[in-house]
Amino acid sequence: AGISWAAIFLAPGWIFGASYDAVAAVADKLALVLLGLFAMLALVWAVVLYTSRWFAVHADSLLARALRWTRAHPRLGRYVAALVDPKRPESASLALLAACLFVIAWLWAGFSATLLLRGGPSLLDHDVHAAMFALRNPLADRLMASLAGIGSVQVLALPVLVATGWLVWRKRWMAASHWLAAIAVGLLLTAGLEAAVDMPRPPNSAAGFGFPSIAVTMTTVVFGFFAVLIARELPGRQRMWPYLIAGIATVLVGFARLYLGAHWLSDLTAGVLLGVAWLLVLGIAYRRHSARSFNMRPLAWAFYGSLLLAAGWHVPRSADATLARFAPPEPQTVLTLAQWRAHGLHEAHPHDLQVAGDPLALQRRLLASGWRTQPPADWVAVLGLLDDDHAPAAQPVLPASHGGHPERLLLRRPVPGSQQIDVVRLWPAPARLVDGRRLWVLRHERMQWQTGLPLLQFWQPLPRPFPMPADLHALLATPGDGLEVRAVPHDY
Repeated sequence: AGISWAAIFLAPGWIFGASYDAVAAVADKLALVLLGLFAMLALVWAVVLYTSRWFAVHADSLLARALRWTRAHPRLGRYVAALVDPKRPESASLALLAACLFVIAWLWAGFSATLLLRGGPSLLDHDVHAAMFALRNPLADRLMASLAGIGSVQVLALPVLVATGWLVWRKRWMAASHWLAAIAVGLLLTAGLEAAVDMPRPPNSAAGFGFPSIAVTMTTVVFGFFAVLIARELPGRQRMWPYLIAGIATVLVGFARLYLGAHWLSDLTAGVLLGVAWLLVLGIAYRRHSARSFNMRPLAWAFYGSLLLAAGWHVPRSADATLARFAPPEPQTVLTLAQWRAHGLHEAHPHDLQVAGDPLALQRRLLASGWRTQPPADWVAVLGLLDDDHAPAAQPVLPASHGGHPERLLLRRPVPGSQQIDVVRLWPAPARLVDGRRLWVLRHERMQWQTGLPLLQFWQPLPRPFPMPADLHALLATPGDGLEVRAVPHDY
């Protein structure tokens, strides 16, 4: 049994270690984004799990110490005694909420004071924003835009209304009033702070998003206080599951909005701390005034079921609009034709080409020479890579990004007599010409069909530099159609 357990436990690491280098060649940014997301989810899982377990083991001794302190300090102790009264069955939960409230309030006060004294985002905020912008990838873009939609009002409104209706229908007036207060006051607190604190926005942040993050705060409040409502009715260790779901939902929304550049890291941290502090205050008040138990299973099914229904309907429809709101900014650098011909764009890779003109003219030229356009690969196409019944020619080339922009064009052509293809990618460049023409970065890659990895096969680029085919070079160098192509200088 021990040998079998060790083999099963280590197998994912062996598989991942063997395939990471190959996957990184075509999806390095996507892999890093997913690793970062999984790391944050694992951190939340560990915090909720081990905090609850630690307090379950030490609850009796901590409550006994608190009770002795109340007897030694009769004036202040009477307020603490209300939370640690051994006659109340939820005293342990109340004490845990009170302890968390003290820590979160202290963190919130110190964090907010630091930002206000600084008068703007910290160096860490800028570093994280730059790192996330550098990890932009078309596949990760759509995934993160979808996850960010979980915290939107269109998704949260339905489960909030369903839970409110159920509580009113069952005449749980105390729970319903606290539930509505949690949401209303949380929204007012966040909106008030956003109006009072003038925090400079990230470069590609849409209007209406400030300090703290409304979406992250309300996700924390809605999921967190719902966990407070139903956790007391669950037996033993099952009480951690609603809190775990709340933590996962908050991490998904926060990480997605950080990736898209909607907020600074400070906005998200402040939103989480504010949401947790408020739901802890209200949670203590609710636990102190509500003694009636009720069957929470129908309420939980109604809340989470309506949440999945709303997310399933809204998230796929909002991804494109979300990406458009947080698209990388338009280039501000303007070059004359003489400057571009003499110096080019030094942001490009030494083995790229630079193109001035209409990309559709370039596309027509390549299509007339035997190339074909590949539509942008989505997650459905990526999952199709697991199907080895499809011929390599039918499998997509995974997308890539340049300067935060997805590919504007991707064209491919088979290499005769081999399982290789030539690929041409085109991205917007961070500059334009004074005559109004856009500049583009063009890259040629030779790709080999990669097999042999467990459950995974894909087109992998051959090591660069790889010489561009002579006919492609001649085709690109031919003047006409308003196109002009130049090589990138190699002296830097």
